[in-house]
Amino acid sequence: MNIRCGRYAAAAVCTIVSVLAVNNGAWAQEPPAVDAAQRSVQMQEEFQELSGAAEKSQFLLSTDDGKGITFADILRDPDNIVLNFRWAKAQMAQGNIRGASATLERILILDPDLAPVRLYYAIVLYRLDSLDIAKAQFEKLRALPISPDVAAQIDQYLDAIEKRRQRIKQTLSVSFGVHYDTNRNSAPSNDERMVLGSLLPITNTEDRHQSDIGYMGAAHYDITYDLGYQAGHDIFAGVTGYYDDQVRLDNLDVGTASFEVGGHWRSPYLTITPTLIQTAAELNNEKFLTSRGVRLRADWKVRPDTTLWGQTSYFDERYGATPDSSALPLRSGQRYQGKTGVTYAWDNQNRTTFGVTLARKEAARSYYTYRSVGAELSHTLLRAAHR
Repeated sequence: MNIRCGRYAAAAVCTIVSVLAVNNGAWAQEPPAVDAAQRSVQMQEEFQELSGAAEKSQFLLSTDDGKGITFADILRDPDNIVLNFRWAKAQMAQGNIRGASATLERILILDPDLAPVRLYYAIVLYRLDSLDIAKAQFEKLRALPISPDVAAQIDQYLDAIEKRRQRIKQTLSVSFGVHYDTNRNSAPSNDERMVLGSLLPITNTEDRHQSDIGYMGAAHYDITYDLGYQAGHDIFAGVTGYYDDQVRLDNLDVGTASFEVGGHWRSPYLTITPTLIQTAAELNNEKFLTSRGVRLRADWKVRPDTTLWGQTSYFDERYGATPDSSALPLRSGQRYQGKTGVTYAWDNQNRTTFGVTLARKEAARSYYTYRSVGAELSHTLLRAAHR
């Protein structure tokens, strides 16, 4: 038996596949005319006729993902190992990880020697952050006669568990880039400007649209401290720096630095994230903005595949005058924002998010005060990278 476990690049999602071909027709797909319930019973009978654990494991891996199976089917035949395993795969595909955990645990009570079931179970526990139990399951698997590839994957999970059990986690990311803008100073394309109700030509060459190249760099560092609760509550802090250096138009050089501190309060279905944020920005090496604020976000998992989320924030923005703009302080004031939406996971690879944003800015002068309404629709596709 050869079991391979691949990881998705943007999430800890694993699937198990077999690379051995079925060398007899006993496990062939039933004709469409056979009733689903009758097919489940027949598959279980074929499974029970197998004597070796390796053959049983191969049989389970050759089954489908259980689409169309309901919990009522499980209640009618709770000891049907094949039906339960297909149901567990269906639950995982739907994002119901906790339900899959209970199903796999029930199978192992019926037959503890099924290596694929135990591997599925260990991976599910890992995803649920039940690291101690997951480690025990991986160690049991490691003691079984398994292929070198599977053993290597298990070792990777055991290493990952040790890293995740560290209470302090730190990350650092650095990025660099270059950009080109044909109208970097955002000048009118017709080289005319409205002055006292009249269009006048722009005579100053520096005020006409100009192209430029910019080099930018960004760095982010964050640290998270696990508070030691089973639910996974933690506190975090982070600092971000960004600088964009123009080659010719130095008055448009932009730099920002921000610091945030907050925490995550987690329950099985609700996560609350309060955050304090401070940002400073400079233009042409002159400080022109200081912003202090607070953000509160809540994520409520109403179903295994559906999450409702909401976020509200408040910022006090203070602008300073620069040599190029003495009127910037008139933009100072409070900015309020509220966002709400829903995220739906079609499966382990596809996720769609829809949100609505309401914002209001109260500035020192009414002509800089505004209200806005926005909407966003995004879809995320996770591509599997198999080894």
